[in-house]
Amino acid sequence: MKRVLGADVSLNHSGFVLLNEDGDVEDYCFITEKAGDANRNKEHGTRWKQPIKEKDSHLKGIVRLAWLDQMLRNIYERTRPDLIVIEGYAFDTHGAHQMGEVGGLARLLAWQRGCPQR
Repeated sequence: MKRVLGADVSLNHSGFVLLNEDGDVEDYCFITEKAGDANRNKEHGTRWKQPIKEKDSHLKGIVRLAWLDQMLRNIYERTRPDLIVIEGYAFDTHGAHQMGEVGGLARLLAWQRGCPQR
């Protein structure tokens, strides 16, 4: 059996669990934007509070995406799973979430290139 990383991801709260080849929990973590949530969820192993200080609400979401991008890269690199299982979208979303992902990637790329946007 392979090492499996389970991921429940969202913009505000994300959780990850790494199962070893015997199916036992090897590692787990919780990511949140809110300090209070991080403090209440100490049982969720490693936890990170997103250090988002951007005042502009439009840019705040993009900065959050960039931070989450780095966190995901760090988690994948640290855990080195053989398989990643990501929770699917809510039933009957009719593609809205997938379209949002594409828009988010476009905004993130523009921000990373220093291109103004609205």
